[in-house]
Amino acid sequence: MQNKETLIRQVALKLGTKKTVVAPIIEATLASVVKALASGEAVQINNFGVLSPHKLNARNARNPKTGAQVIVPARTTVKFRPAQSLQDAMSTGKHPYLEKHGLDILMTLAQLEADDAQP
Repeated sequence: MQNKETLIRQVALKLGTKKTVVAPIIEATLASVVKALASGEAVQINNFGVLSPHKLNARNARNPKTGAQVIVPARTTVKFRPAQSLQDAMSTGKHPYLEKHGLDILMTLAQLEADDAQP
């Protein structure tokens, strides 16, 4: 599983810069996405997908331990709808954005580090 630190490291390697330069950019990007979603706006990232707030109504449920009926309150969650190009990349390993920027979708962090270490 990729985490934020790995993402920062990969972007820094790709751009040939330090993680300390990339980290605030990634943080600001994620903060902008969270702010938009929290205010009820969808976030569309071309060739990736759409993140949108999704309202769930209150519902009845049962406590599996006691069998007692409980009410689950209404809440808002995030729904992700992948772009067609991302869905295609999942089955073929090819994505137009990654090909344009010279990355193969299946390249590992170790390969990125090895490429960066070469003169």
